[in-house]
Amino acid sequence: MYESKNDEDEQCYVCVNCATPSTSLYQQYGEDVIRLTQCKKCGNLVDKYIEYDNVLVIIDIILQYIGAYRHLLVNTKCEQYYRIGVIFVMCDAYYKWIERRSKCGFEKIYDLEWKFYECLVQSIVELFLYIAVVAVFASQTERICRFRRIIEASVAGSYGNVFIVLSIVWQLHTTFSYRALTEFFNLISHIQVQRTIFSSYPVARNIATVVAASVFSRLGGFLLNHLLF
Repeated sequence: MYESKNDEDEQCYVCVNCATPSTSLYQQYGEDVIRLTQCKKCGNLVDKYIEYDNVLVIIDIILQYIGAYRHLLVNTKCEQYYRIGVIFVMCDAYYKWIERRSKCGFEKIYDLEWKFYECLVQSIVELFLYIAVVAVFASQTERICRFRRIIEASVAGSYGNVFIVLSIVWQLHTTFSYRALTEFFNLISHIQVQRTIFSSYPVARNIATVVAASVFSRLGGFLLNHLLF
């Protein structure tokens, strides 16, 4: 899914424990001899996750460990964000389509197909609105230097949409408690992502950014749905 960046990359790494910048993740003394770098500030390994299997990293991300987010978003090189983003957007669009179909009860196949495209457009607009608000809250310097990182991180933070689709498979999407839980999970995921890419900002500012972006995104999707669709 992804691989650790090597020492030739221009961007520095960060300690997954305290977010202190580091120039390397490991030192290679021979063909088969590697020693993980220790953080100069906290004394722990800069990135213990480089020895972990991808499945274990994903589990820690689901458990909302900030260190796993730092490993994925800062210390590793992933070229699949846009492909992953398509999957997450499709999951969100599918959920919206299921909700709209249950309320309206379309019978003709072309109506069902057209409504899915409408839901897909709504999901894309909501994602772009979210990214735009996060970029606005960032300082001008970080907005310019990290705009691509903001896009990638916002996409990565949307992985909770997969659980929403699973709720449809398990017939739980109509249960209010499960829907509230998945929404809360998505919110926490975005907050952790925000804390990762803007580690110098206070936690309160990161939380406020995510809440404002989520509200603005949903409001934009709501207006789009009712005014155009």
